[in-house]
Amino acid sequence: MTVGAATLPLLAALVRRVRPECRIRMWDEIGTPIDFDYVDGLPRETTLMLLSVRTSLAFEARSLGQRLMRMGFAVVMGGPHPCYVEAEVLGTGVVDFVVRGEGELTFAALLVALRDGTP
Repeated sequence: MTVGAATLPLLAALVRRVRPECRIRMWDEIGTPIDFDYVDGLPRETTLMLLSVRTSLAFEARSLGQRLMRMGFAVVMGGPHPCYVEAEVLGTGVVDFVVRGEGELTFAALLVALRDGTP
C-alpha cells in the first residue's frame, strides 16, 4: 500500500513516543517491496502489521491483510478507505482493527489499549 510521504515517519515517531520498546520497520509497497522473508521471522504475538489504504488500493490491501493474518499477525488498517467503510473492512475478516480519523491521534489510543490489554 502506498501512503503519503510524511505518514510513515510520523507514525513511526508516534510509536516511538507511545511505545518506546517497539521496533519499527516500514515499507512503501510501490517503492520498496515487502520483504516477506524478514516478515516471516517476526514474532507473531508481539508484531502489529499496519496498512494505510486508499480506495484505489483496497483490493491489494485486502489480499495483503489476508496473507498477513494467515501468517498469524494482527492487522490494523487505517487511511481513507477503511475510515469510510469501516464495517465492510472489518467484515472481510482480514483485519483486526480499523483506525479511524487522524492516525496520529487514534493510533496512539490503540497502542495504549493494546499495551494495557483493553482494545
